[in-house]
Amino acid sequence: MMRAVVIAASSSVTPPKAASEKGSSSTGMPDLRVEWVPRPTLAGAPPTSVLLKVHSFGVNRGDLMQRRGHYPPPPGASTIMGLEAAGEVVEVGDGVRGDLATSLQAHPGRAVAPASDPNRVRGSRVTALLAGGAYAEYVVVDARHCIPVPDDVPLPMAAAVPEAYCTAFQTIVVNGGGSRLGRAGGGGSDQPAPPFTVLVHAGASGVGLACVDVARRHGMRVVTTSSADKVAACLRAGADHAIARHGLPAPGQVVAATACCFAADVEAAVGPEAIDLVVDPVFGTAYTQENFRVLRRNGGVVVLSFLNGPRLADFDARVAFRKNNWLKFSTLRDQSADYKADLVLRLRASPVFTLAFPTSMPIAATLVGLDRVTEAHGLLERNATVGKVVVSV
Repeated sequence: MMRAVVIAASSSVTPPKAASEKGSSSTGMPDLRVEWVPRPTLAGAPPTSVLLKVHSFGVNRGDLMQRRGHYPPPPGASTIMGLEAAGEVVEVGDGVRGDLATSLQAHPGRAVAPASDPNRVRGSRVTALLAGGAYAEYVVVDARHCIPVPDDVPLPMAAAVPEAYCTAFQTIVVNGGGSRLGRAGGGGSDQPAPPFTVLVHAGASGVGLACVDVARRHGMRVVTTSSADKVAACLRAGADHAIARHGLPAPGQVVAATACCFAADVEAAVGPEAIDLVVDPVFGTAYTQENFRVLRRNGGVVVLSFLNGPRLADFDARVAFRKNNWLKFSTLRDQSADYKADLVLRLRASPVFTLAFPTSMPIAATLVGLDRVTEAHGLLERNATVGKVVVSV
């Protein structure tokens, strides 16, 4: 058996409380409880699986959505919340041999000989991308989705990396590659091409800061938007320009297209139609209209979530049509195991990891104890954080 955080029955809902109350839910959501549940085993799991003893896990907005009943785990995944965890490998599947076993131990600055003995893998410190299950003392994870953690990197810091950086890499490099290809067709000018420029909304969030880091390590210019009190954090993370957005005081508040938002300030910073790629977790008519306003020809928008609602009303697509712009919706949790394995492999081979394990992600809070998950969720609900919130088991 093991302890895990479970969502109480839907009939038990915490009523809205003052946002200042420690551990309270400001919007009214099902209660969370720490309960004894069966410990997962490798029996029946894919042969490339390992059992991870969880030390720490990152808290993500997807967890809040699952708690509300809006983001169910994909088929076959654990129903326990949690999309990333760091800890120690305690059991090893029969398929974790050779290069895969070595990949759980090798990291920048440490060369490891190919391993065929699973005893060499047990005890490895790793951080892992999950489809669910992190809010517990143990979790089964595909070894191909693990990243080894150097001895000098604290596990709470490592727990903040997988979901944010895999999402950022998928957004900037994998999905955003269409913009780079689109620019290659311009041709004909002796003038040097302007820098590939990425606009990252919610730039001080965990994913936002990871996007800044990934883009900078790939030689891109970065512009962020955030609330005014988080502009300095975006600049510290490496943004070339950090803009205080207006017209959207809080996530989830719907604003009219005429009340927004950021386009004029972006144009003042980098010029008109100078953005190649927009990373947008906000969506809604106002943001989408201005996204296409600032894009250059062949540029595109990758939508990660709907903080301002999932619908567009009175959207005028003529500007986007004229510039051959594109719009893509991107998720990670329900991608196939093979897709995630390839994504992690590419991320580890990219400039993000080739020199050192990334440790620049700000940790807004590290809360100790499974019974503090409700408090952690409250921090995200109130949009009171810069970077990630981590819970140590």
